[in-house]
Amino acid sequence: MVALYDEDVEPASETSPLVSNGRESRDSHESATPAPQEPHPHPKFLRVAALVIVAVFLIETASYMSKAPLMRLLEDVICRSYYESTQPGQRPTFDLSLPIPEAECKSPWVQSKLAKLRGWDTVISCIPGVLLSVPYGVLADKRGRKFVLILALVGVILGLLWVCFVSEWKAYPLFVEYAKGG
Repeated sequence: MVALYDEDVEPASETSPLVSNGRESRDSHESATPAPQEPHPHPKFLRVAALVIVAVFLIETASYMSKAPLMRLLEDVICRSYYESTQPGQRPTFDLSLPIPEAECKSPWVQSKLAKLRGWDTVISCIPGVLLSVPYGVLADKRGRKFVLILALVGVILGLLWVCFVSEWKAYPLFVEYAKGG
């Protein structure tokens, strides 16, 4: 078993690689007897662990709290385009310039378009993680983990702002065309 704290192992810093080669650590630990483990973790470890837990909690809470309003914005855009594309004699009695009542947007056509859009959104949102995981890892080794964390959080914020911009001003013509199409 490998000890968690060895005197001969350099402490990790912001610029140390996330994953070591492994050969050096296996060779050095095969011949050496394992050092006794400290009874309590290092105080910095507890601070970092607490900070990570709080950050994950805040980010996940904000993410889940934004899902319902975001879903309603997308539903409103699709619903509005649905009612604007209906025949003049079949148009609803409510004013389309005002927010559409939520109950009027529960038709199967609107909900199927919304489900399809959310499905594609989920698939497309995975692409940056797949494409950028290795470059971000290399960048974390070269520039530091804090820089990459800030870069990733900026990307998340810009993605959310983009969806709000598209939903509010209908600035994305393909989205509106998709919502009108069959």
